Amino acid sequence: MATSVLVLGATGMVGGAFIHRLLSRSDSREVLQVTAFVRSSSKAQKSLPPSVTLVEGLDIESASGLARIEELSAHADLVFDAVKSPDPNPTRAVIAGLAKRFSETGKLGKIIHISGTFSFLTPASHGTVDEDKRKEFDDSKAEDLALIPRDRSNGPADHLILDAVAAGTVDGYIVCPAGIYGAFGSQLGGWIVPYFAYAQQKRALVYPGEGANQFELVHINDLIDLIFKIYDLAYTTFNPQRARYYIASVHRYTSKQLAELAAPALFHAGIVPSLEPKSIRVDEIGNSPADPFFAFVANGNMNTVANNAKMLEWEPKGLNWQDALEKEMIPVFKGE
Repeated sequence: MATSVLVLGATGMVGGAFIHRLLSRSDSREVLQVTAFVRSSSKAQKSLPPSVTLVEGLDIESASGLARIEELSAHADLVFDAVKSPDPNPTRAVIAGLAKRFSETGKLGKIIHISGTFSFLTPASHGTVDEDKRKEFDDSKAEDLALIPRDRSNGPADHLILDAVAAGTVDGYIVCPAGIYGAFGSQLGGWIVPYFAYAQQKRALVYPGEGANQFELVHINDLIDLIFKIYDLAYTTFNPQRARYYIASVHRYTSKQLAELAAPALFHAGIVPSLEPKSIRVDEIGNSPADPFFAFVANGNMNTVANNAKMLEWEPKGLNWQDALEKEMIPVFKGE
């Protein structure tokens, strides 16, 4: 019998990489039926394998679009949800569909949801970290998962899944990546373009204040490796006690270190005219499209521990930050 996989966010970096890896795995013994619910089939046809069934009309802002997600999820064995983690409504629709499937067939549907470590940001004051407020978040500790916010960032969607797992209506898994770097095809991680654009605007790589706040990274290939560790786990004998939350974080830099490591590559590529990064003050942050991103990074600090991923024997092998800049991200950014 074929395994039915529904993908939301299929034309994005993570969703597209997931589909390509899923269909190319040489060790796969499954007969797969992969469906991508997309906004535009013409765009999706350019980036997705021809064996993927495209369903057009994805609209997470409308009631009809959410109802369609619920309908499609009710007929899926597994939903890969990478559409927009800060918005809980698509995830709520997936869970409703999978719960309907369970009530009608007795078959427990699966969801792998892509969240993010921004839920675990601790306060920083423009590049300065208050040691009294520094907190380490360990994905294997129930007391740390209890701190996931229910009212902001990725937290509301995460809690929907954890609550559905606790209710026994969904077999759910949450993957919580740090800042994704590297490239997949012509796509870059969502924060990379604003990071480069802000450097262009300021004519140098910049960091806030003293640049002591930490930023964590994971290469796209390492993230996909972890996702398939979890995918394979989901198709082993069901165990309600297994871990459901997986942080994907490999590298940790201060915002100053991140800029110092990136500056030479961006300078030699002609993206910025200065080889030296510089510190900027909070009153220098303006109102360009890149400014809100920088303000967000300037006032947050990441400190997570990916113990659940380590228990799956996840071994990151992706390019480091500097090599990925030169070999992957800068060529894509420049359209080369």
